[in-house]
Amino acid sequence: MFVTSGEVDLIIGTGTREALMPTTQVFEALEVKARALVRSAAKPAGYTLGDTTDDELIKLATIGQLYMLAGGLRKGIEPPAAVKEAISILDQLREGKLPPPDLDPSPRDGIGGTLFSSRFGPNRRAQRFSMKKLSSY
Repeated sequence: MFVTSGEVDLIIGTGTREALMPTTQVFEALEVKARALVRSAAKPAGYTLGDTTDDELIKLATIGQLYMLAGGLRKGIEPPAAVKEAISILDQLREGKLPPPDLDPSPRDGIGGTLFSSRFGPNRRAQRFSMKKLSSY
């Protein structure tokens, strides 16, 4: 889990959390979905997130998505300022404008990154082209 119910309570309040997510099962199901959204947003920027995190930025982004998934953004109801900030983190994370301070991006895993097989080591496979090999194509 990226966030616990106690961490969510600190941002949106216990009453709001209980109104939006009345049972533990609902909370856990929505947390899994919110975690997946945050992971998929971090991937294009080159960040690979595990099953848990201590990074406060990632936790805040997860709480923002959790709030949205639970139906907290309803017409005529203004979300708390902390929730607005948490919701906006996801796009900034995806675009690489707001990097998590505890994580280092991997250019290979981001958009445009590549992974080639090594020419050295146990899985090496050197390819040598010749006119004879290319003529059969």
